[in-house]
Amino acid sequence: MLNNSITQFKAWLPRVCVIVGVILVLPAAYVAQQELFVLSRADVIRALEPLAVISLDEIHAGSQISREISVPSDRLWNRMTNRYGNPKFLIAAVNVPIGAHGRDRRVYQTDEVAINVKVLRAGSPVKLESTTDAPYIYSSEPTSGGQLFAASDGEHLNLTAELMSPGQLPPGDLVVVANWPRGDIPDALDAFSIVDSFRWFLLTSFAIGIALVAYGVRGLQRGRRA
Repeated sequence: MLNNSITQFKAWLPRVCVIVGVILVLPAAYVAQQELFVLSRADVIRALEPLAVISLDEIHAGSQISREISVPSDRLWNRMTNRYGNPKFLIAAVNVPIGAHGRDRRVYQTDEVAINVKVLRAGSPVKLESTTDAPYIYSSEPTSGGQLFAASDGEHLNLTAELMSPGQLPPGDLVVVANWPRGDIPDALDAFSIVDSFRWFLLTSFAIGIALVAYGVRGLQRGRRA
């Protein structure tokens, strides 16, 4: 009886190892698949970067300053648009440069930065729409002077800016950023943070799972030869 039990245990052990190993591998494999083929933290961070920047101290009355706006169209950008749709683009004067350290990040109000802003497509003005939207982690107020415009993936446009009357602008930048759905970006970054906090566990379970699958497969092969 005991010998039969031991024999049955040895016969079933490889199968159990394979099943348990696959279960341990699946969570890490799913996360890897999502980050490789669907969306990763790097995709989101990159999509938040400004497409054009003009320092406010470069903007003067009587002379226009311009920057090229190049809308991405590569694979990483497509992963964002597949997830969140094609965004409009936001022009905003901010008090702290995007990516720099600083508190109280906000969009300047229209009476603080009197700038004449235009977006040109092949020399023709693009329609601008007033908005109180703000770049990610920036605040805005009802009188904030953001503007939105539409553009296609891969398109090249020109941003021009000119101070409407002589004077000195406050410190900061005039930026163009993709205007992604405001609530979705924090949710995505929070999800990536949760995954990062469990990444060591996922890697450990993946390694143990692979070892169990390999052990089980070898055991099944030995059983067939026997």
